[in-house]
Amino acid sequence: MATEIIMPKMGMGMEEGTVVEWLKRTGDSVKKGESVVSISSDKIEKDLEAPEDGVLIDIEADVDAVVPIGQALGYIGVEGESVGHESAGSPEASIMTKETVSNVVVSPSLPDLSEKDQPRLRVSPAARKLAKTGNVDLNKVAGTGPAGRITKIDVAAVIEEMKRQPAAISQPSVQEIGNAPLIGGTTKKVTGMRKVIAQHMLESLQKTAQLTLQTTADVTDLIDFQKKAREAYVINDEVRLTITDFIAKAVVNALLDHKEMNAVYQDDSITTFNDVHLGVAVALSEGLVVPVIRDAGKKTLSAISREIRRASQAARKGSLDTLQLSGSTFSITSLGTYGIGFFTPVLNPPEIGILGVGTISDRPVYTGDELQRRSLLPLSLTFDHRAIDGAPAAAFLVAVKANLEAPLKLVL
Repeated sequence: MATEIIMPKMGMGMEEGTVVEWLKRTGDSVKKGESVVSISSDKIEKDLEAPEDGVLIDIEADVDAVVPIGQALGYIGVEGESVGHESAGSPEASIMTKETVSNVVVSPSLPDLSEKDQPRLRVSPAARKLAKTGNVDLNKVAGTGPAGRITKIDVAAVIEEMKRQPAAISQPSVQEIGNAPLIGGTTKKVTGMRKVIAQHMLESLQKTAQLTLQTTADVTDLIDFQKKAREAYVINDEVRLTITDFIAKAVVNALLDHKEMNAVYQDDSITTFNDVHLGVAVALSEGLVVPVIRDAGKKTLSAISREIRRASQAARKGSLDTLQLSGSTFSITSLGTYGIGFFTPVLNPPEIGILGVGTISDRPVYTGDELQRRSLLPLSLTFDHRAIDGAPAAAFLVAVKANLEAPLKLVL
């Protein structure tokens, strides 16, 4: 009997996953433990391994398909073996959620595809749902997915074109210029982690009321303190006591004093936490991941340093699991190594706050009547104005600044 390749549950909140890429084709031989298909949730991308030796005899879910957890993506068996689908219906129906099916049935704008003289549309569940919301006739959408499959991106492009139509009619000359072909470029389909990040960031901006506050911390004394601490502390491969470590500790201490920022906004409710679970962004070639330092408020500076270093190394090796990438209550992201000063970080929902850290630069600053050379650190706090007002958000940012400017507080 054929063995199923199942969509796994990779996190507490995961209900469905997306097929990113099939690494084997139907008819290919596979060995137990060999990677067969790449899938992704909203936080992580992972290769699924063959549960046993055999042949990939059937693929149930195409690339870009959104599949509920526990459902079969494909089957492994012996060569020549077939898989019956009498009870399951078509492969397309097998990967739809109940909500998606409901949307298709009740939509008055969609044609009756049960007619024998009409071809069966290949449409991803996410595309069907978006088409229903945007009142798009799927028969008029050109699919760019495998075998002409209509994806969510295809439907979104049609909706965007519908929004632009009035402007195109009133300004035909502009439209003609806009339709001029562009040549000489290289096109790469957005897939995997990059696609998940793109969707996540778009939803973040569309569904939250984001506002950014900025300030500058004088970290001259902090840099001097860091140098002395590293001289006194035995440095090893796990503890480095970097400026990032001190910033993380400063943020954690500020969150403990300003718990209204240590919160999430979800289902029209604001949940405030006593424990700080700090997300620290790590840049990879595929995109940005945010491993979580759990119970950071209960950890010393050296313990935080150790966990940040371990998490960063695991992220670059691709060995982080979903649990290590979920459950944060606040995040930090940095562009300091790229020479960037102030910027506008995007929230990581359902968190209501994220701190952007820029590059340290030396500037002449008046201290009393004396002009001194000081090291200044740009800080950019983005917060969800639905959950917190400007004044308490500003108070939190001022607390972070104060902690950085009095580094002795970070080790007491």
